[in-house]
Amino acid sequence: MSSKPTAATNHAALMKHEAICAERWKQAFKNFDQLNESMAKIQWWIIGAMSTMIISILGGIALTLYRTII
Repeated sequence: MSSKPTAATNHAALMKHEAICAERWKQAFKNFDQLNESMAKIQWWIIGAMSTMIISILGGIALTLYRTII
């Protein structure tokens, strides 16, 4: 028959759990920081691609208008 847990054993188990969770959260925050850096790089690539497309479209429109005028 198992004995009933005492306050001391519960406290020890909780402290062990808290130490493990603290280490896991520390690693999770490192991963979140790396993810944020990667997302920022991707964001700049998307902005560059969209800018290129917009300039190309506007250039095509301008060329079409120029050819219809002349």
